[in-house]
Amino acid sequence: MIVVGLLRKLAIDATNTAVEVLAEKIPSASTQLEKLKAREHEFSGKVKHKVYTYDGTPLSGLRKGKTFYSTVIIDPAKVGRLLYGEKLEDDDDSIALAYKGKPYGTFSTFNDIFREMALKGYTLRIKTKIVGMHDVGIPQVVAYMPDRDEVELWRDARSDIFGADGAEA
Repeated sequence: MIVVGLLRKLAIDATNTAVEVLAEKIPSASTQLEKLKAREHEFSGKVKHKVYTYDGTPLSGLRKGKTFYSTVIIDPAKVGRLLYGEKLEDDDDSIALAYKGKPYGTFSTFNDIFREMALKGYTLRIKTKIVGMHDVGIPQVVAYMPDRDEVELWRDARSDIFGADGAEA
């Protein structure tokens, strides 16, 4: 009788543990599916890339060592105002990075892929970190990205899902 009770308790404990593990994993999977449908993606990796910071104001509340996600902006008006104070030509392939919706710098790595995917409706975010200061009010920022092959695989997988023109296949 005692053995049956112990086995029953072990079975209940194992079931509860399995349910807890699934509860943690399932929301994560559904969140990833929602992001895929919403065409959102966050890039992060171990390869460091330089970010050219032109306006430190959006980052003024962040300190050295702070990691945050920057949003890719391809709008020629916003990028141009950041860089030159005027709108860029529509065929210019420059991209800007923004924090909380405010552009602060540019990023030249993977411009072709990021422009392509942003034009297809993707919201792209890049893991970035303040590593020092260039000048008063102008932080030195680096982006942490996967290698180019991984980014290309990501793009190609989305092209297979949504088609070359960005429409659902």
